[in-house]
Amino acid sequence: VKAVSLAKKLAASGGTLPYSFGINIGTLPAGLVLETSGRLHGTPQVAGTFSVSVEVTDAAAASAHQPLTGSIAAIAPDAPGQVMA
Repeated sequence: VKAVSLAKKLAASGGTLPYSFGINIGTLPAGLVLETSGRLHGTPQVAGTFSVSVEVTDAAAASAHQPLTGSIAAIAPDAPGQVMA
């Protein structure tokens, strides 16, 4: 089974820069990380769905929450290209 890496950048608007991102409810699947910069990356270790709440806080300590859900599909192993006898 091949694992596929993920890299996404979360964004926010309004408020006072800089922003700081974090997970305030739930946990990301093993292998995924959300950096305070909003960069979500990693290589998921298991298939399945997940649901977390992302919190973004600005420099004035104002914050907002947004649900984040995702689905990680199982990846089939490579099929043999050719069988020789």
